[in-house]
Amino acid sequence: MLQLCYDCYKHPAKRQNSTLSKTSKGLDCAKFLARLCKWLMDLTPGNSFASISESAVGATSLRAGQLTMLFDPATGFLRYIRKGENEIVRAIYGAVRDHDWNTIRPHFRDLTIEKSEDQFQISFSASSNEGAVHFEWCGTIKGEADRVVYAFEGEAKSTFLKNRIGLCILHPLLECAGNECTVEHVGGTIEKGVFPKHISPNQPFKDIRAITYKVPSGGLAEIRFEGETFEMEDQRNWTDGSFKTYSTPADLPKPVKVNSGHRVSHKVTISFSGAEKKIIPDSPNLEAEVSVSTTPMLPKPSIGFLIDAQSEPLSVEQRARLELLRPSHLRVDIDFRRSSWRTRFTEASKLSRGLGMPLHVALLFSGDIAASLGQLLALAAELDPHIKLWMLFHDKENPLSPAIARIAEPLLLKFNQNILIAVGSRESFVDLNRNRPNSGSGTLPVYSISPQIHSIDEMSMIENLDGQPPTIETAYQFSKQIVVVSPITLLPSEFSFGADNPSADPRQSGLFAAAWTVGSLAKLVGAPQLHSLTYYRVSGSHGIMNDSEVFPLWHVFRALADFGRIFPTRTTHPLQVAAVTLIDDRERRRLLVANLLSSGQTIRLNTGMRKARVKYLDARSLNRAKQEPEKFHGEVGDLVEPANSSIKLVLGAYAVARVDFE
Repeated sequence: MLQLCYDCYKHPAKRQNSTLSKTSKGLDCAKFLARLCKWLMDLTPGNSFASISESAVGATSLRAGQLTMLFDPATGFLRYIRKGENEIVRAIYGAVRDHDWNTIRPHFRDLTIEKSEDQFQISFSASSNEGAVHFEWCGTIKGEADRVVYAFEGEAKSTFLKNRIGLCILHPLLECAGNECTVEHVGGTIEKGVFPKHISPNQPFKDIRAITYKVPSGGLAEIRFEGETFEMEDQRNWTDGSFKTYSTPADLPKPVKVNSGHRVSHKVTISFSGAEKKIIPDSPNLEAEVSVSTTPMLPKPSIGFLIDAQSEPLSVEQRARLELLRPSHLRVDIDFRRSSWRTRFTEASKLSRGLGMPLHVALLFSGDIAASLGQLLALAAELDPHIKLWMLFHDKENPLSPAIARIAEPLLLKFNQNILIAVGSRESFVDLNRNRPNSGSGTLPVYSISPQIHSIDEMSMIENLDGQPPTIETAYQFSKQIVVVSPITLLPSEFSFGADNPSADPRQSGLFAAAWTVGSLAKLVGAPQLHSLTYYRVSGSHGIMNDSEVFPLWHVFRALADFGRIFPTRTTHPLQVAAVTLIDDRERRRLLVANLLSSGQTIRLNTGMRKARVKYLDARSLNRAKQEPEKFHGEVGDLVEPANSSIKLVLGAYAVARVDFE
């Protein structure tokens, strides 16, 4: 796989770049694939991105008085600045973003790290050089006496257009969302404020010189910014797991021309005060624990998949493997700009009837709305498909305007008033949040989820799982309607009406996608305001299987298929482990436990005295699981006896354990 990726990067003619599909940040698909492939080839085993532990990422653990943190030399990120168990800052990093919001990945050199028991100093050079952009910068990070300073000094070596250059700071959700803070503005005025509990559609704070907030365990953290005017955005709008403070205010014109020789100088200072000044001993590397509550018991939500509008019809074997997953629905996209939409709707209706799976029909309008709907509904009257949900989108508006909704909704309700209607964003939650529907409209909110709108590394993608549940809570808060999340995909470009060959993420077919999906399910399935979840395409490079084999993702959904209820499942290390507990009609209990790290770990599963059978989906079993999925799933796991009221799970990188209790 890596060699294929490398060939793709080195030989552009080999890329399938006929499609100019864009993500919500304007990222060309072929460009993304080339950058991702280069990033994969550049990685060394010691610099994987998925762990929060020093040994797992090749990161360096650091201390500045009472503050602890990690420095990741592969990305230049200073991560997880903590006082005890409380996070003060999720990350600080330097970013160079071009006119299309593409992040130009830096290449690092001349790294030096000097550290002692309670202080450190780091310096490095970085080159962000891609296409027209060539920017050289240096980072200096110093920590001592409960204080950390990150300095960014850089110079443009070419003339190019940029949207942002400089330092960005991520604030953690758990310690910040809904909590008070004090903002010092550039002019010296002081504002008392609150980090938004629900997702703010616009910048919570602007014109920032410093921000101060309480640490739950005691004391105050202050973050001070120099070099430019900073402001904050709520990154949960893109399902990132953080608030972000950044420079170049969003309301200023962009992109901006940067001339060769232009210099950028930023400095961020983090200080902690108000508690006893003593060095806290390093915490031992405790094993992650998973515990299951017995209340509340919740129904498993409606989970379905997306039918690929451009792929060949499913083979007999693929249909059989799809049936084994027992999806609650299939989503089909009807693009009225394409003459083939009638054939597509006919095929989807026949497939739905043949498999006994109802349809969620996403309509992309263009031109005469009433005429398009008239033709569709006439065809639907002939085919008599089982439709449970309409989703309404427009090729020129995102989300579509109330005026267009007022044309479409009466026609759809006249056809069948029992079919629900959803209106929202065909891309990220931010578009729906900034264009909220009128309260009491009766339509359901809908939007898609991707973990890599801003970052493509696994560590950030795992962190961004925390940003998924707040979108449901916020959408319900302003709409008072249950929420449709559709689709959930690794790449935002996977959902693109009209994209013939959108580029794929090579991780789709591997263990990482399976582990991330368990993490997503663990975050979302317990939301009481949820209508349905739609994950991935059924087949192809964006799917859960292809013509010759299934992907590990298939086994995640197969493990869920026979179970109808869930229990809340808690882990002591949510950035390292994800788990979902399932109950069937005979009160049998199953856990899916995923290792979210790129290295192996041992996990303690608190089970009391119950024995369990454990089946691992990991690197050792991967090929058999892909090529003989029915046989692999049908095998019972190894019987494991509890010791000290718990079972030990030994999980390799991004492995998933299926645990069935006796």
